[in-house]
Amino acid sequence: MAQDVQRMRKKKWMVLIAPATVLIVSVLATWDLWQPGFFVSHDGIIHSMRLAHFDNALRAGQFPVRWLPTWMAGYGSPLLNYNWNLPYYIASAIHAVGASYETSLKSLLVGSLVLSGLGMYLFLHTSLKSYGAAVVGSILYVWAPYRFTDVYIRGAVGQACVFIFLPLICWMLVYKHKASLRAIIAGGVIWGAFILTHNLIAFVSAPFYLAYALYLDMSEKGHCKLWFVAIVKLFLGMGLSAWFWLPAIAEAKFINYLSVYEGYEKQFPSLAMLLYSPWRYAYALPQYQTFFMSFQVGIVHWAVVAVALGVTVLSLLRLISNAGSWLRHSIFFICVFCAAVFLSTDMSKPLYTSVTWLQFMSFPWRFLTFATFAASMLAALIAAYPKAWARRLGIMFVVGALFLYWPYARIVSQRYSATDLEYFQMVRVNNNSLPDMDFLPKSAHYKELLTDRGVAYGKPFFSLIPVTSGRLETETQQNLTYTVSVDTFQAAFIQTRIFDFPGWIAFVDGSAARIDTDIYGLITFALSPGKHEIKLIYINTPIRVVGNLVSLVSVFVLLLLFFLSKRIVRAP
Repeated sequence: MAQDVQRMRKKKWMVLIAPATVLIVSVLATWDLWQPGFFVSHDGIIHSMRLAHFDNALRAGQFPVRWLPTWMAGYGSPLLNYNWNLPYYIASAIHAVGASYETSLKSLLVGSLVLSGLGMYLFLHTSLKSYGAAVVGSILYVWAPYRFTDVYIRGAVGQACVFIFLPLICWMLVYKHKASLRAIIAGGVIWGAFILTHNLIAFVSAPFYLAYALYLDMSEKGHCKLWFVAIVKLFLGMGLSAWFWLPAIAEAKFINYLSVYEGYEKQFPSLAMLLYSPWRYAYALPQYQTFFMSFQVGIVHWAVVAVALGVTVLSLLRLISNAGSWLRHSIFFICVFCAAVFLSTDMSKPLYTSVTWLQFMSFPWRFLTFATFAASMLAALIAAYPKAWARRLGIMFVVGALFLYWPYARIVSQRYSATDLEYFQMVRVNNNSLPDMDFLPKSAHYKELLTDRGVAYGKPFFSLIPVTSGRLETETQQNLTYTVSVDTFQAAFIQTRIFDFPGWIAFVDGSAARIDTDIYGLITFALSPGKHEIKLIYINTPIRVVGNLVSLVSVFVLLLLFFLSKRIVRAP
C-alpha cells in the first residue's frame, strides 16, 4: 500500500517536472533570439520585407492575401498565391499588438523551438508511456544541428515552424481516442495548419504519415481502421487549406519557380557533409566545397541511430531480449532515418530524375527534417528500453547534445536591424540581391524595369501614352481596385505600374477591355479619343473560386462534426 502511494506521488510530480524540463531546455536553445534587434541570415531579412507588405495588404482589407500590390518595388507580386502564409498571419497579429516586424518574426522562431519540444513530448509520452524517454527524445528534437541551421543560419521561418507539426500529426495517430469525431476535427485542423505553414514539407510528409498509420494498424491488427481515419484527417486538412494549395498548383505555370534557382541537382550534400560539416555562416551551396553551410545531422544523433541499429540487430538475432513493440518501432524509424538521409544526399539523384515532383523541393537537404525527427524518436526508444543501461544512455545523449551543440544555438552572423518603414521601402536585401524573382509572372522583366524606371513608390498608378494625348483626373485606390477618369483627344494607351497576372480585369466605361503588356510585363490597354472611366480590379480566377468553395465546405463539415461530437458526448 505504501509503495502504491509513493508511486502515485512520483507520477504526480513527473506530470509537472517532465514537460517543465523540456520547456526550460527548449527555451535555452532560444537564448540568443531574446537579444535586441535582428541578425543576418539567408531568409530572415526577406521575411521581414515580405511581412511589411503582407501586413499592408491585410490591413487594406485583402483576405485571404494573394497579391502583394506594394511588393517588388511597388510593381506587385502574386507571392502569397504560392508561398506558405500562416506564419505571416500570426506575425501580423503579433505586430498588431505593438511588436516590430523583427520581433514578430523572432517570436515565431522562438515558438518553433519551444512548441516543437512540447509537441514532441506529447507525442512521445503518449506513444511510449515513459516520462524519461519523452524528455530525452524531445530535447534531442530541439537540440539538433539542423534545427539551429534553420533558425540561426537560414532564418527560415516556415521550415522552422514545420517541426511543430510533425510530432502533432503523429500524436493524432497514437492518441487514446484517435478515431473519435473530436480527434478527426483536431487532426484536420492540424493538417490544414501544417499545409499553410509549409506546403512543400507538408506534401512530402503525407507519405510518411500514412506509412506510420499503416504500420500502427498492422501492429495493432486494426484491419486498416486507423489508416482510414488518418486519410480522413489528411483530406479534411487538405480541404481546409484548398483555398491556398489548389490555385498554387494549378497556376504554377504562370511564374518562374524552379527556373530562377541554380537547380535542385546542385543542392545535394554528400553523406560526408551529413556526418560532419564545419559550423559557420555560409550559403546553402553544397557544390562549393570550400564554403557551404553546415549540413550535419549531429554526432549525437548519428550515435543514437548507431546504438538503435545495434540493439535492433541483437534483438533480431535474439542475443538480447526485445520488449514487445520496441523492436517494430525501432525498425520503422531506422527506415525513416535512412530514407531521409538517402533523399537528402547525392545518392538519390537518379530518383529525382525519374520522380519529377520531387524536384519541387528545390533543396533536397530539406529531408533532414525527417532525419532529425526519426533520430529523436530513436533516442526516446532507447531511453524507454527496459534495461538500466538504456536509461543511462538516454541521459548521456541529452548531456552530449547540450554540450556539443551549445555553440550552434546562437547567432553566428553579424547583428542587423531596421525599422518597419525601412523594411517596407527595401527593394534589395543586405547582400544587394533582389528577392522573390522566382514568384514573378513569366512576362515580368523586373531587373530591366528597375534599371530603366526605378521604384514605383510614390508614382501615379496610371499614366497616358503618349503623355500629351490627354489628362488623368481623380485617381483612386481601394484595396485591389484602381480607378481613374481620363480625357483624351486622340487614341492612346493607359499604362499601369502593376505586373500582369491572371485575375486582373480592366474596364473602360463599364465594359471589359483587352489587357496587353509592355516590354516589362506591366498592364496596358488601349483607349479611343474622349472621356472615359477606367477601372482595374483583381479578382479570383475560377480555380481560386473552386479552392475557396472547397475550404468553405470543409469548414462546414468541421462545424457539423463538432456539433455531432457534442451531441454524442451529451447522449445518456
